[in-house]
Amino acid sequence: MESIFHMDSAINKDGYIVMMDTEQATPEVRAAAAIVVALVEIREAVEDGLGRIDQTNIEAALMLVGCKETLDAFLEARLKADKVLAGVEKVVRATTARTEATINEAAAEVSLAVVKAANESKEAEKSAEPVAEPEKPSVTLDIGDFAIPYTGSGKT
Repeated sequence: MESIFHMDSAINKDGYIVMMDTEQATPEVRAAAAIVVALVEIREAVEDGLGRIDQTNIEAALMLVGCKETLDAFLEARLKADKVLAGVEKVVRATTARTEATINEAAAEVSLAVVKAANESKEAEKSAEPVAEPEKPSVTLDIGDFAIPYTGSGKT
């Protein structure tokens, strides 16, 4: 696979390899040819590496795009769920408030009914008891001078 960084070169590597191996070439020409061949090989290795990096980067970029799309979908679903939950919470709070008011009203009615029933039962108990005559104070005449007949003169 060719890299997007691949550039055609006017350098003929095979020609320089032939120059290195030719006996007619001077040692300086051979050394220069060897340096050029080494540089061409380094360039080819870099291009291959860049090609692999490109492929790895493409795969990593696709993975990141997939993760981003998944995260976006999650956030969108979460926001929708939060809106739904907020609506449900409002309904629950309103229902709870109405229910509490209804419960408080019902409790007040029950309390009032209990008090009325208690008062009625007390009144029923009072009306069911026989009415007793009030007790009269008793006076005994054997104590003191009450037993002496009155003579009218004031002297006894």
